[in-house]
Amino acid sequence: MNRIFVTLAVVCIGSAFPAAGATAWKDGPSVAYVFGGDVESAGFGFGYQAAHEFSRNFSVEFMGQWHEDESDALASAFPTVGDTPTVGLDVISLALTGRVSMEPAPSLLAYAGAGVGYYILEADNGEIRESLSGTGFGFADVQGDKEFGAHIVLGCELLLTKRWEIFAEYRYSFLDSGYTASYSADRDSPVGTQRDSFDYDHGALRFGLNYRL
Repeated sequence: MNRIFVTLAVVCIGSAFPAAGATAWKDGPSVAYVFGGDVESAGFGFGYQAAHEFSRNFSVEFMGQWHEDESDALASAFPTVGDTPTVGLDVISLALTGRVSMEPAPSLLAYAGAGVGYYILEADNGEIRESLSGTGFGFADVQGDKEFGAHIVLGCELLLTKRWEIFAEYRYSFLDSGYTASYSADRDSPVGTQRDSFDYDHGALRFGLNYRL
């Protein structure tokens, strides 16, 4: 499934490049509310983006973003453990997006686009290990993969002054990833590992501020 979306994203990004005559570089901070899809604990994330406008109709944006989540799916990776706490999850997204725009009103730009991203899923095993302390259980650790995914976007930008603009965007990301779980029943048992798939599709409402160079 990801291959279809990645192909679509590459085509959309590539469509921006034929438009010659650069008009602007811009960059700034953003905040996102991440929810939906495979998200188990909706919450806020923070990021920074830099974009280049080839014209008012074509642009490319690079974004880095971080958000937190909690995962029962990762906690259930330990078959010999009963009820375990959720596993904390740090999600780092590095995304490239090609955007096609139109100007419905002066200073207002509406756009749609698609792109590819590199996602780093870092699990926090602290709560699981704390809950197992004193039980004789040997070792427990689970880590998500680093994987490429794809996304689609819809948004709008409002030019406040010649240099400053704000934007609002809905982004949905498609990520077919996996995890590796390592565990041992007690301190005298060897550590075993298992691999499994871990889908992490998610939506985000992004709001941000850009300074135009």
